[in-house]
Amino acid sequence: MDITAQCPPLRFKYTHPEDAKAYGNPDNPDGWWTYDEAAITSLPLERLSTLETALPYGMTLVHVMQGLRDETVIGVHAASWVAVHLANPTIAGPYDKYAPRAVLIYWEAQPEETAATDPLDSTDSPTSSTVESPAPAKKSNRSSPAKRTSRPKR
Repeated sequence: MDITAQCPPLRFKYTHPEDAKAYGNPDNPDGWWTYDEAAITSLPLERLSTLETALPYGMTLVHVMQGLRDETVIGVHAASWVAVHLANPTIAGPYDKYAPRAVLIYWEAQPEETAATDPLDSTDSPTSSTVESPAPAKKSNRSSPAKRTSRPKR
């Protein structure tokens, strides 16, 4: 089974001006980050374990992934932190200090032309910090990750 086909990458950006300033991707002019579950789940066990220990409340990466699918505030918050942390731990900071307005993070499916590149090739990270992409076609502060990605609810 091709996990990338089952869990295509998403991209997101911070829409609140203070959040965009604090957490926007400095390597992408539009501030986009990539959240790629296939790449995350392909990380070595030690790295996955380190990620889970950084999450609060006994949360696991499975909780993060399901929370994003269900659009829970904690799921969206944690998924965005994981993506930013893996690409640039300095920007993400520790989880307990990461405080964007989660409901204002804009999520959408990663465009095909940028999803085709392997994000682990250049940074050894499951996110790509150099994605060049157009502005979102739909003007909305929040849209459903599940609806955009065609991922089945589990």
